[in-house]
Amino acid sequence: MSSEYEKEYEDTLFSQRGSLHSTAIRLTVTVLFVLAGALNHSIPLQAAMLLAGLLAVAVEARSRCRLGALSAAAAITMVLLGLGGLAANDARTGYLVGLRAASGLVWLGWFGANSSWADFKGLLRTIHCPEWTIEYADSALGSAMILLQECQRLSEAVAIRPDIRGRGRISALGIILASAIARSFERCLHVEESKQLRQPGKETADSLPMLMLQSVSNSYQDGRVGLQDVNLELAKGEWIAVVGASGSGKTTLLKTIVGLLPVGTGRMVRFGGVVDGQTLSSRVDSRTALVFQDPLDQLVGATAAEDICWGLKRHGASSKEMAERSQALLMSVGIAGLADFPLTRLSFGERKRAAFASVLALQPKLLLCDEVSSGLDYRNATALMDMVSSVVAQGSSVVWVTHDVWLLPERVKRVLIMEQGRITFEGHRGDIALESKLLELGLVGPSRTVLTSRFPSVPV
Repeated sequence: MSSEYEKEYEDTLFSQRGSLHSTAIRLTVTVLFVLAGALNHSIPLQAAMLLAGLLAVAVEARSRCRLGALSAAAAITMVLLGLGGLAANDARTGYLVGLRAASGLVWLGWFGANSSWADFKGLLRTIHCPEWTIEYADSALGSAMILLQECQRLSEAVAIRPDIRGRGRISALGIILASAIARSFERCLHVEESKQLRQPGKETADSLPMLMLQSVSNSYQDGRVGLQDVNLELAKGEWIAVVGASGSGKTTLLKTIVGLLPVGTGRMVRFGGVVDGQTLSSRVDSRTALVFQDPLDQLVGATAAEDICWGLKRHGASSKEMAERSQALLMSVGIAGLADFPLTRLSFGERKRAAFASVLALQPKLLLCDEVSSGLDYRNATALMDMVSSVVAQGSSVVWVTHDVWLLPERVKRVLIMEQGRITFEGHRGDIALESKLLELGLVGPSRTVLTSRFPSVPV
C-alpha cells in the first residue's frame, strides 16, 4: 500500500471514529430527553424540553431541515394538544400528552436530521448489537427509502403536469401512492435478487466452454415470452457484445445466464455444469455476476463502501480486507471521496459506478453487463471499460449488452444482434453485413455506422 493511500485510509478511519462519537453523543442526548419526557408529569418541564428541542433544531449548523422541522413541530404540537384534550376530556392531561409527544418527535427528528444511518449502524456494531437485527433494520429502511424515492419521483412528474385547476398533486394523490407502491415492490424484488447473486454458493469445477446455450427458450411468470431458441457459446477470456432495440430480449438473456430466470426448454451449461435447478439458489453461482441497468436495483448498502463490504463479508473477508478493498475499488471508479455518502444523495452515474465496484469486488469469472455505459460521460464510460478489460486479462469472460453500438471496447470482436428474444445475427467486427444489419434495424443512423465512424472502438 502506498504512503498516499495509507494516509487517505487513516484519514477515513479518523473521520469515521469522529462520526461515531458524534452519533453516540446525539443518541444519548435524544434518549435522555425522550425518557425524561415519558416519565415526568410536569407541564412546564415538558414545554421547556419542547422549546429546547426546537432551539436545537434551529441552531444546529449541520441540520438540513431546520425550517421544515420547526414548522412541522409547531403543527404537531397544536394537533396533539387538541387531540389529547379531546381524548382525555381533561385539559391538563391533553396538554401533557400533546407536549410529551411533540417533544419526543422533535428530539427524534433532531437526531435523524443530523446523524446518518451508516454512522448509527457503526455505533450499534461498536456496542456489539446482534448483526441480524442490524441487517433486518437495514433491509426495512432500504425498502422504505425505495418507496419514498418512488413517491418523490412520481410527485415531481405530477407537479409539472397539473390539471386545469392547478391541483395536480392533490387530485393525483391516489395514483401516486398506488404507482409508487407497485414500483417500489418491483424494485425491492430486484434488490433481493441482487443479494442472492452475491451470496456464496455451490461451485462446479471450471472447464471450457465458459458458457453454452443450446436451443434455450423460456418465459416470464406473467406469460410474456422470454428467449426463443437461443444458441450461444462463450469461451474463457472472451468479451462479446449483444445489441438490439429496446424489448429485443437482451436483459432477458442476461437474467437467464445468471440464473434469475429458469431455462424452459433447451440446455444451458455454465462452467462445465448443466444449470437446470428449479429454485433460484440452485441456479445462481457466485462466480457469475450481473451489473443491472438501474443501479438502484442492486445496491443494498446505505453507502457505496458499505455496499461493497456487504458482499465481501458473506465471502469471509476480514474487516481490514473489506476496508482496504472497498477503498481501492471506489478509487478505481473515481468516487473514493463519496465512499461514506448516502447512496440516495449520489447521482445516477455515481450510483452506477458504485454498483459496478460492488460487483467487481467478488472477482467474477463471468461478468454480465446490462447497459453499464448508459448515463455516463465518455471519460467515465471508458474508465469502466478499463476495469472490465483488467478482468478479461485475468481470464474472465464478459457479455456486454449495450445500445451504444458506436462505443464498443476494442476487445469486443464478436457482436450478436437480438430481435424478439432471438439471436438473429452474429458477426465479427468489421463485417459489412454487420453494419448493414445495424442500419436496417435503426440501431445506427445512415451517417454513422459502427466501424466507419470517427470512433470505431474504445481502446482498452
